Amino acid sequence: AGVPRFPASDGLVTDFLAEQVLKSLSNDDVDFLVQTSVLGRMSGDLCDAVLGRSDSGAILERLARDNRFVIPLDTHAEWYRYHHLFGDMLRAELHRRDSAAVDRIAFAAVDWFLAHGDLDSAVLHALAAHDRSRAIALIWHAVPLALASGRGATATAWLDHFSREEQNRSPELLVATAWCGVVSGDIAEFHRAASAAEVLADDVTLPDGTNRRAAVALLDAIASAGGLTRMAQQAARAYEGHPADSPYRAIARFLEGSALKLQGADDEARTRLEEAVELGAALLPPAGAHALAQLARMAARAGDWDDAERMVQRALGVVETYDLAHRPAMVLAYAIAAIVHVHAGARAAADEERRHGIVLLARAEDLSPYQLVQAALDLTIASVQLDDMETAAALLGD
Repeated sequence: AGVPRFPASDGLVTDFLAEQVLKSLSNDDVDFLVQTSVLGRMSGDLCDAVLGRSDSGAILERLARDNRFVIPLDTHAEWYRYHHLFGDMLRAELHRRDSAAVDRIAFAAVDWFLAHGDLDSAVLHALAAHDRSRAIALIWHAVPLALASGRGATATAWLDHFSREEQNRSPELLVATAWCGVVSGDIAEFHRAASAAEVLADDVTLPDGTNRRAAVALLDAIASAGGLTRMAQQAARAYEGHPADSPYRAIARFLEGSALKLQGADDEARTRLEEAVELGAALLPPAGAHALAQLARMAARAGDWDDAERMVQRALGVVETYDLAHRPAMVLAYAIAAIVHVHAGARAAADEERRHGIVLLARAEDLSPYQLVQAALDLTIASVQLDDMETAAALLGD
């Protein structure tokens, strides 16, 4: 019972660790521990890179063997971390000795993590290095990947390092905030951030090759308040203004294909949606799931129920693999899945999908009205087919 109230921050624990632990170590070991405390988690290669030495792996292995405050994170002696109180003490000691070293070491860690494909850790170390401009550039690139993998809380935590005033001065942070709103269902925040980003947008090209106006055009396309023609045009503009490896390109193709489909341009729509599926598989799975749902609608409307079933199963497979079932925008997949499964005679599965779709529809209020009307109509049809006329009437009224 006393543990939660333990006064770890009053200096007693820090003094104890400094006196009883650090004094028992060599000066080189202490220097190593103090400097690497910036890293949070560390490997021999990482420590060698940021400290300019070549023996870090052996030091970590020895310290972990001899000191319970150095904790292995795997079974093959690659990654370690420090006990959180011990790490706090080490970082305090580093600030006392050389506060500039904190930023210097964190900055070097950013380069190492980027070179090794760990964008999340690179973001955290850019923030630790107080390199705000680099952190913003990394967050801009990392947010869609975090959202795609179900780590919306991680993306929000990155953004929380910046005050509202800082966010309002950065189109990149505003666009990232808007996308977090889309995924979480916070539509008021989406519209606030999107409107603020539109005011700041210019023709500046971001470090990853994205044009700021293209980034804002994509938000305009998803809100689709200007009609289907504008929705398609803005999505196409967004596609052209993002680099080839941008996850946002998959969303742009999905939105353009959806607008073209709703305008009756089926051939063009199918081409855009198939490209969205391909891009989504490589860059942004949720966008691929949305595009598969639209292709399933087109197949069902054409009477090709086998193809519609294949598209639905692929879409729901993406939803399951990436834990996307809670996202309001996934109403598009669940709504058409209900219709397809009723047609196949799988009424229990269809009813479950219909009910879940209705829950998601309520949370998706005021986002992309054309998509919402389409989903509501699909759910209405599924309700009629499942003999739930009361729900069908309510959905149709909406």
